[in-house]
Amino acid sequence: MAYISLVVIGLLSCVWIAWEDLKSRYIHILPFLLLGISGAIYLYLSFPKEWYIYLLLNLGGVGILMLLLGLIYRWKGEKNILDNKLGLGDIFMFGSLACWFMPKSFWSFFSLNMCVWAGVYGLLQITQFLPKNYPIPLAGLLAIGFMVYQLGLMLLV
Repeated sequence: MAYISLVVIGLLSCVWIAWEDLKSRYIHILPFLLLGISGAIYLYLSFPKEWYIYLLLNLGGVGILMLLLGLIYRWKGEKNILDNKLGLGDIFMFGSLACWFMPKSFWSFFSLNMCVWAGVYGLLQITQFLPKNYPIPLAGLLAIGFMVYQLGLMLLV
């Protein structure tokens, strides 16, 4: 019963994140906190001995990824990376999702989601459905991907 309530909290948090990110591009911190805390508890209940190792590996990997992305954009001469390229909500979403998975599953989920949404965004740009400089609502798209993943798991179990 605890697992189901944690998943429901995670799904509701993702609905909140996706709604705000796709609608207004401004996101509150509360849904990220709910998603991250419920994910950490879920990970603890699923893997009581290894949960903190998984959490540290995932969060450390996200930190390294953000550092590398920041360095790459800096070398290209970009300024205001958090304002122009990668939003603070996107970084919070990476960290919140890292609390839900074992490391191998997290990076598989993350990679698959990024590839799918890059393809969808590319098709929308090619068909000119979106304006040319429309910023990618990455946190909202990752939230949708997580909802699809969790609902798929619920249907399988």
